[in-house]
Amino acid sequence: MKVPTLELLLLGPLQILIASKPVSNLVSMKAKALLAYLTVERRPVPRSTLAGLLWSDLPEEEARRNLRVEISKLRRVLDPYLTFTHQDGMLKQGAHVQADVYEFEEYLAAVQGRAIKASLGQLVRGSSLYRADFLSGLQVRGAPLFDEWLVLERERQRQAALALLDRLVETAILQQDWESGLLAARKSLSIDNWRENSHRQLIHLLALSGDRPAALAQFEATRRTLVQELGIEPGPETFDLYRRIKAGDFSSPAAPAATVQAAALPLSHNLPAPTTSFVGRETELAQLSELFTNPDCRLVTLIGPGGTGKTRLALEFCWKLANAPAQDFKDGVYFAPLAAVEDASLLFPAIVEALKLPGSADPRQRLIQHCRDKQQLILLDNFEHLSDAVHQLVEILQAGPGIRLLVTSRHQLNLYEEWALPVDGMPFPSQGDVSSWQNYTAVQLFSLRAQRVNLRFSPQANRDCIVRLCQLLEGLPLGIELAAAWTHVIPCRDIIRLIEANLSLPEQPVRNLPYRQRSLPAVFQYSWDLLSEDEQRGLVRLTVFHGGFTVHAAESVADTPPRLLASLTAKSLLRFSPHGRYEMHSLLQAFASEKLVPDTREKTQAAHSSYFARFLAGCALEFSGPREAQAIEEIAAEIGNVRAGWQRALAQAASAQSEAGVLTCEAGIDLLAQYLSALSTFYFRKSWFREAEPVFSHAASILEASGFNHLPPASNAPFVLGILYLAHARHCRALGQNKTAHAQI
Repeated sequence: MKVPTLELLLLGPLQILIASKPVSNLVSMKAKALLAYLTVERRPVPRSTLAGLLWSDLPEEEARRNLRVEISKLRRVLDPYLTFTHQDGMLKQGAHVQADVYEFEEYLAAVQGRAIKASLGQLVRGSSLYRADFLSGLQVRGAPLFDEWLVLERERQRQAALALLDRLVETAILQQDWESGLLAARKSLSIDNWRENSHRQLIHLLALSGDRPAALAQFEATRRTLVQELGIEPGPETFDLYRRIKAGDFSSPAAPAATVQAAALPLSHNLPAPTTSFVGRETELAQLSELFTNPDCRLVTLIGPGGTGKTRLALEFCWKLANAPAQDFKDGVYFAPLAAVEDASLLFPAIVEALKLPGSADPRQRLIQHCRDKQQLILLDNFEHLSDAVHQLVEILQAGPGIRLLVTSRHQLNLYEEWALPVDGMPFPSQGDVSSWQNYTAVQLFSLRAQRVNLRFSPQANRDCIVRLCQLLEGLPLGIELAAAWTHVIPCRDIIRLIEANLSLPEQPVRNLPYRQRSLPAVFQYSWDLLSEDEQRGLVRLTVFHGGFTVHAAESVADTPPRLLASLTAKSLLRFSPHGRYEMHSLLQAFASEKLVPDTREKTQAAHSSYFARFLAGCALEFSGPREAQAIEEIAAEIGNVRAGWQRALAQAASAQSEAGVLTCEAGIDLLAQYLSALSTFYFRKSWFREAEPVFSHAASILEASGFNHLPPASNAPFVLGILYLAHARHCRALGQNKTAHAQI
């Protein structure tokens, strides 16, 4: 049997895939580090070297023993691709292994010499391989030699990427492809924001593209960055470029004849002209280009929830094809909007209309006949409500080998021929990350759209509000555009307040915007209406989770089986993370939570609190054992749910009262007791003293106010309150609050 291909992506967060499916059962960080090192070295590496690399602080025999353990973990998952002898180890020669670092090196070699004229497409493809820093996010404990190798390799790959992007900028300027050049310059700055050469490239390209005000503004931004962060002024070359742009004295090299000739022969199309600027999505555009260069890929679905910008992305890609003709689509690129197509039987007529084919009594037969000898790309937009028509797409592909389909949908098509490309929110700054906030495309989109309706809007003056809005909306493009559209009449801080208050931002009054896109609730309501009753029931119950959940938790708490989770994920209402957890967009969660009826909410929240009490108790069994560190991290991954469960347990325990010596809520006290000890130990092991102190202080105040300390001893209440006092004192002492700690004891 043929061994499937192993794909290793190292230029960014580590990804391991077999037959294009992520490998999730390789959880050991040292096993991953070992695999990455062997991938880069591409030679037999002595076992002694590997042991020293990953356990340099241990005796050799113990290090070798640990190495054998990690090798066995690798072999259980990746045995067909590895060779280990008693002396050394390496990736098996001739195995079906693909690594982005190998392909990246090939592109570097192809353009290394100035005499070699690499095509713009080669340079774009090569630079797109560099997603982020080499093995970003990979942290290996107790391996200083590996850390040293990682730092050196990371810097080497970073410099190689910057050099490749420089060549891309040079080639783009020669071919007068300002858009490709701008994308490359901005990517260089995302890699190294202090690199003056990249800033200068961006300034030059903005001027060459005809946006002289933006070029001058970029110079000022560059100057601020260099002065504020490095304490230096821009160099003479940058100042000289600024003066020439200000005087209007700048030019670009003449475009090669081939470029001019290609531009004179655009593809036929019916694409609607863009009425606003396109922002970001460089990665997705590169992925689409890569997919459609694969002859086996003929149906690509852009999948994402409402408002992620699937249509705008698809149209931008099609415009790129139309403006830079490719032989694969010599018969044109066509757009078929399907939002108004109400029935699967109307799909063929809608496509025939989009292609402007001569009339026929049988649209299906007319389209099939047309496709037989054509090389076209057809964009089918908003397909999610036409799931009964998916077999018609297969008919089209079978009729014409030169036909490619690009589909946008909130749902997967679930076709064998389908290549799915998820479209999520735009990158946005994380908490506290304001040093490079303007480099994030979510921020750029908000600033541009706000200035369109309010020319006096100052992004710099509204920095904190813009960052908070982008975080609140999780980079959702439609949400960002809807919020920005109100900046001419509502201050940014009030827009934040309105969104936080159950998505109550006023409906957008733009006349040519579909109703389902005029507000965030309308966006979510449209997706909601497409769900079955089982899917609706499962979605609302899942809103009781905080910070994601596992399959087991969903089944136990929300009575939602894996089948429903898979369906909701395929319909872009849940996200499945590489860590094996499901997540829901916070705004969608707020929308769906309002549909949870009180009785169901009460029962589901009670099940949630009980489930995570048992979860904590199970983790506590591992404390002081060999799996303690892993148990602590498992709790950390569920801390949002643990906090919510604790609050409910606290409220339930506080409602306990004694009537004539009879306790009415003993279960609430027992539930709180399950949380208390494990949560205290977790906080202490993680050194989260500043969170723990107010948590336990507040809990003690609540229970005292409810008369908890007057409940009968048989209720276990005084004992639980005493444990709570000790937990509070423990964390007060860690914070140096010795008087408070002594008072609690």
